[in-house]
Amino acid sequence: MSVDQTAIKAAQEKRDAHLCEIVQWHFSPETGCPFWLDWAKQNFDPRTEIKAFPDLLRFPHFQDESLRDLQPEVWVPAKFKGRPFNIFETGGTTGMPKQRIGWDDYKVDYEEFSGKVSDEHFPRGGAWLMVGPTGPRRFAVCVWPSNTSPISAAAPVTSSISIRAG
Repeated sequence: MSVDQTAIKAAQEKRDAHLCEIVQWHFSPETGCPFWLDWAKQNFDPRTEIKAFPDLLRFPHFQDESLRDLQPEVWVPAKFKGRPFNIFETGGTTGMPKQRIGWDDYKVDYEEFSGKVSDEHFPRGGAWLMVGPTGPRRFAVCVWPSNTSPISAAAPVTSSISIRAG
């Protein structure tokens, strides 16, 4: 089977263009957060120096203590300044627990999940109590079929009440 070099090059160009959009957003004073804007002032301006995926090697190892030790406001993008945010704490799977902030991602997850469950067992407009893992795997782990669930007894849990849209 031959590999289409044109398709590979097109995919790399698409990936690199997307990377440049991400870098521009995070390091631009109009949209970026104080942490990354300060980082750029002390190091280099990624908006001018990161043009392709291999350029990411210019970044040093991220010191994840920043996610534990700094105030959450340093992570708020300028685009979201003044908008209330949620603080989530990780379960510490990869070390000491860390905090992250968020706005609507968990709501989107709940809404997507809500659209996939039976009205018979989860009536629309009713209150739900969700008890399950926190963090990025909250639904991948929570809604796994019970006979294949990777949830361990030590999994961190959170609870929340949400109303299923009617």
